[in-house]
Amino acid sequence: MLMKFQLLIAMLTPLFLAAQDPAPAGCKLNKETDPYTRETKLSTGFIFLEGGSVTIDADSKDIDVLFSVEGTDKCYDNNCNAEIFFEGIKSKTSTRNGGTMNCEGLFHFIFRNSKSAPTTLLQRMCT
Repeated sequence: MLMKFQLLIAMLTPLFLAAQDPAPAGCKLNKETDPYTRETKLSTGFIFLEGGSVTIDADSKDIDVLFSVEGTDKCYDNNCNAEIFFEGIKSKTSTRNGGTMNCEGLFHFIFRNSKSAPTTLLQRMCT
């Protein structure tokens, strides 16, 4: 009987945790429609992280992952590379800035939006 009671408590614990909030404010998608082209664009808005923020915008052509790095004199152009290390994988991935030259600390990863499966890099970034 005691074991059943402990199992019941363990299963009900996530219901009372604050981390299980079903719709945090930073995770809602914003949907916009361009008045001229009538294309729909989805955006996460800025999600603030330690040392910067990230936003993901998607339309019918591209998926744009924009990292904003805090600090002064963070200039990036289209020749800048980012080396990405993923947890649990020993190899690193290198990719170029997909945006224009800027000194606001903005670094873009731009992926083609297609009906086929997403690229490996996009899948790893999402997980």
